[in-house]
Amino acid sequence: MENKLNIAVIGAGIAGLSCATALQDAGHWVQVFDKSRGVSGRMSTRRGDGWQADHGTPWFEAHDEKFREAVVRWCDAGAAALWQPRLKVLKDGVWADGNVQTHRFVGAPTMTSPARLLASSLNVKLETTIKSLTRRADDHVRWRLQSAEQGWLETPFDVAVIAVPSHQATLLLTDIGHPFSAQAQVVLMRGCWALMLQFAEPIELGWDAAQIHDGMLCWAARDSAKPGRQGAETWVLHASAAWSEANMERPATEIAEAMLGAFREIGGPQPIGNSAHRWRYAGCVAGGGEASVSPALWDDEHRLGVCGDWLNGGEVEGAWLSGLALANRIADGSR
Repeated sequence: MENKLNIAVIGAGIAGLSCATALQDAGHWVQVFDKSRGVSGRMSTRRGDGWQADHGTPWFEAHDEKFREAVVRWCDAGAAALWQPRLKVLKDGVWADGNVQTHRFVGAPTMTSPARLLASSLNVKLETTIKSLTRRADDHVRWRLQSAEQGWLETPFDVAVIAVPSHQATLLLTDIGHPFSAQAQVVLMRGCWALMLQFAEPIELGWDAAQIHDGMLCWAARDSAKPGRQGAETWVLHASAAWSEANMERPATEIAEAMLGAFREIGGPQPIGNSAHRWRYAGCVAGGGEASVSPALWDDEHRLGVCGDWLNGGEVEGAWLSGLALANRIADGSR
């Protein structure tokens, strides 16, 4: 008979939710913790007075067969949809058509919808910042977790899963002196400034989304063109990783002014409202510029696992597959 485990998953982004779902489906008891007020990590949607905008991950692709099956389930449940924008590419001052053959998906009616769908069947504890963990021999060698809000949690866990960005994983792993910290430390996660723009009426630039290789911007999109979106006309701009990193500590008002200037240069009008958001850990670059050779890390002796997009080439698909890979290794070890 399979050994049923009590498992803590730290992080409610796609990697953590994917891992938790697969483990729960295998019959284990799973508790998910996240410091935020909602699930989804960087698959985020900001809501304002009569508007919404996907200020994190703008879209995702599905190449792996297992992930494609998951996306089909999300679409069937109304939590995701195919997005086929009029795509342009700006490089060296020249506009060209983008690759319209790529199948791009978005959460529907918001980017958070797939994560919320996954979380709906899980035991998720939000606004709980896990700042340390320890493995105590006097408790049958199980993991105890400490949160910033509640102190040491009463429930011990057979397995601990760390599903957070590499920088945060490094802090937790270094605190317990685990060698996985060395693998987390070599992954650089880049920041990104996002700017959400609101307009009184629809604007027409001749495209719905643009990949930009000139200047400070790298992405501009009409979020209102995505499936299922409601509310006022909304656009989202993303600054390049290099520019964002160089300006990470500047005030949001200055960032907004600079990014609005860049938007005007590509034909964008002045919005009636804007809101800047700083992502400190948006994308990842593994040590040496290569992704990790393993999609997830698992220490069977100490029953400690690590998953995340930063271990598997980045992106939503990489995160989901990383969580699934770790869940499979944990489930295999419990048989």
